[in-house]
Formats: sequence, C-alpha cells, structure tokens
Amino acid sequence: MGASVSKEPSIHQLRLFLTLSEELHFGRAAARLFITQPALSQQIRELEKRLGVRVMERTSRTLTLTAAGQALLPEARAAVTAVDRLRRAADAQLRQSTGRLVVGTMGAEASMAHTRAVLSLLQGVPVVDMPEQVPRQWWDFWAVDPRPDGSRVRYGPVVTDMESLLHTVATGEAMCFLPKAAREYFPRAGIRYIDVADLTPSTSALAWLRRRRAESTIRAIRHAAQEATSRGYSEAI
Repeated sequence: MGASVSKEPSIHQLRLFLTLSEELHFGRAAARLFITQPALSQQIRELEKRLGVRVMERTSRTLTLTAAGQALLPEARAAVTAVDRLRRAADAQLRQSTGRLVVGTMGAEASMAHTRAVLSLLQGVPVVDMPEQVPRQWWDFWAVDPRPDGSRVRYGPVVTDMESLLHTVATGEAMCFLPKAAREYFPRAGIRYIDVADLTPSTSALAWLRRRRAESTIRAIRHAAQEATSRGYSEAI
C-alpha cells in the first residue's frame, strides 16, 4: 500500500474495525454487526485504503492485527468513544429544545402563503437512500414514495447495509421505515422506533421454481414454514 491518504476514515469503518479486532474472524464479526461478510471485508479494505496502512493480516486460516493495526487500535477506540460522547451530549441538548408543537389558525389564515410556508418547515424529513444497484421500485415501496398525499420523498445519505443504516438514523441524518420486528432485532442507542398506523402491511413469502416443487429440500422448507405459521410464529411486518 502507498503512504498517501485520500480520505479520512469514517466512524462507521472504525466501529467495524473495533468489532473485527475483538472477534478476529470475518464471519463472527459480520454476524455480530448484522451485515454480510463481503460487505465487512469491503469496508475494512476501504479503511486500510484511507489510512494508507494494513490493519489486518489475512491468511487462509487466521486473521490477526498487523503492527500498524495494534498501534491504531487505541486511537480508533478513542475516536469512537469521543463521537459517542458527542452524540449523547447532542441528544441531551435536543431533548431540551424539542417537544410537541400545536399550530393553530383562525379562519382563512390557514390558506395564507406565510402559514403554508411555516407548515412546510415541519415536513420533508429526509429518508435514507440505497445505492443505484438497488431496484428503485423496491426501495420506493419501503420509503413510501410517493406518500399517501402524492408528495415525493426527499432522500438523504446512501447506506449499503443495516449497520450503516442504523448509524445514519442514530446520528439524526435521516429516517427509515423498517419492519416492526426491527425494534427487537436492532435496538440501538440514539434510535427511537415509532409505529406507523396508516401504511399497508408488508408480507414475507417463500418462493421456489415450479419445476423444483417436488424436490425433497423444497418440501422440507415448505413443511418447516407451515409448522412455524401453525404455531403462531407468523408476524405482520
């Protein structure tokens, strides 16, 4: 690797590095972070590119910290701790300056241009966006774009996996619609889950090729799914 540094590492990448340094195994670290192993590997390579040094030594059987990785580990931990402390301080300030706001008008005042302008400061919260490789129709569904009133969604930062999505939401950069099971599976400091009552439910389903319907593996999966739903494991999301 060259010695030049093109970009500064992101806090997200430093968090991934810290977790990987504890597990020293891409599979276990990826499972702990709720991201795929290739995504984790890509982020670590990008981190090394930005730092200009290798932080992990990879062989066919082992994963260890390099000398540079060992030296940078306490600095990475300090940076993440500092950002977490900053986030908590900002959240404390936010709680002091936020609350429920009721806007009342008299008669035709609600139709006046200045009233409409004020109310339009109160909408259009950005939604996290997906990379261009993601089918737009699929993400438009999850972003509820357009909204029931016909308005278009304002998109914010692009995220590539669940960890970066949660981090973006936690830092207050954007919001995102997720299945209600996310409240249980992805609890995170700085994130508040709010039920949305006026959206249609999203349904998960098993699918298979018609020609493979009779195969034993397909039958086994179908049987397991039927058993799960009959025992009450199905859940509207």
